[in-house]
Order: sequence, then structure tokens, then C-alpha cells
Amino acid sequence: MTVFTVTKNSWRIYLLCSSANLGDCYIYNDANSLQSAYKSQYKNMMKVLAQNCESGKPLSVFYDKKKCHPISTVNIEGVEEKIWRIRQGDLRLCFVYLPPEKRIIILTLLVKKSDKLKPSEEQALQFLAKSVLTDDIKTFAQRIL
Repeated sequence: MTVFTVTKNSWRIYLLCSSANLGDCYIYNDANSLQSAYKSQYKNMMKVLAQNCESGKPLSVFYDKKKCHPISTVNIEGVEEKIWRIRQGDLRLCFVYLPPEKRIIILTLLVKKSDKLKPSEEQALQFLAKSVLTDDIKTFAQRIL
């Protein structure tokens, strides 16, 4: 079964890891630790994300403002970069766009009853986003699946 077709204009989805080992992938561990009630919601969320990436349009085109919007920023050499989130029910998928190529780097998956980030959650997101946005290409290639 083909979920979506990748074209030269499609967004490429990458998963952030602390090493080249799948077991060190943040979203992989987040998804594995989900309560069973959230597992099908997560699978649907990822399927819809993949389908929306096919067009190459910004993801905010496919979701309303409550479901997809920036939730934080990180300062990289004087430039404010946005950290985005997609919301489905209690799940929050956090990611950054990585130009100039059409890359989306998924940072983490949160289970939240409210939209407000705790300071520790925001700091963790900013750390992950900064590591992606300032990474050199050699290290990036080793840590992205």
C-alpha cells in the first residue's frame, strides 16, 4: 500500500536521533512509550502528515491554526527560527523546517492535555531545534534517519 508519492517537490521527513541507531531516535522512543489509547491516533497523525508532505506546500496549508502553528522559537546567530507543532487530540508532534532543501525534521512527540508548554518542555524543544539548525552536515547525516 502506498501512503503517498515522493516527488522532487515533496517535503522529506527526517527523524532526529542522538546517534545513527534507531533506538536513539527521539520520536521512535516517544511513540513506543505511548499508552495504547494513543497508538492508533499517532499512526493516523503520521499517515496524514506523510500525505500532506507529498504536495510540497507548507504544512500550515493543510491544518487550521489551532492544529498547526509555531509553538516556540530558537535564536540562531541572531535569527529567530520557528519550532512548529501539529496537534491531534492530546498528541503534539514538534518539528522544524530545514531549508534550503525541503526537509522537515521531527523533534519529538508530546502527550499534552493543554496547549501551554512547561518551561522544561520548551527548553528541551529549543535544545533539539538548535542542535538540528546548527549541526554540520557530517554529524547531521549520522543522526538523521
